Amino acid sequence: MSDLCLPKSFSKVRAQINNYFLWRYVREEHRAINGVASHLCFNLTVDDHGYLSFSHSNKVDKFEMVKEAHRNINLGGRTKPAVYMSFDMSEVYNYVNNPRKLISFEDKGYPHIGMFYLAGLVDREVDFMEVKTTLLELSSFYLRFEGGSVEEIAS
Repeated sequence: MSDLCLPKSFSKVRAQINNYFLWRYVREEHRAINGVASHLCFNLTVDDHGYLSFSHSNKVDKFEMVKEAHRNINLGGRTKPAVYMSFDMSEVYNYVNNPRKLISFEDKGYPHIGMFYLAGLVDREVDFMEVKTTLLELSSFYLRFEGGSVEEIAS
């Protein structure tokens, strides 16, 4: 596992993780026509406190990771069925930040990881849309049904 995407402030997290997969619940209003996700799921809201929230899981199986993310993310009961997105933090960091640094990740109290947009990115519409599109392309999507069964969704 490469440490390219983790700043030195991640030293405590680095000791706790065995993979770089991050998980985020996709709100219903952020789902595309195909039921998966639209670029809107990467927009910041007032509730986001300046960053997008993700959850990490050390489970080995992605289906078990979804179940753990479901337990870790407080959704207030609006999860039947729930769509979760996942991407490899290292892959995203290295791809999106080439040739210039546009995003960063910070420990927000493990297993909570925050993704920040840098360098006024949100104000540059075309660049921001390109980053959100790239994030969607690098993501996988999973559906968690009532009762806990999970399946991967073709994106």
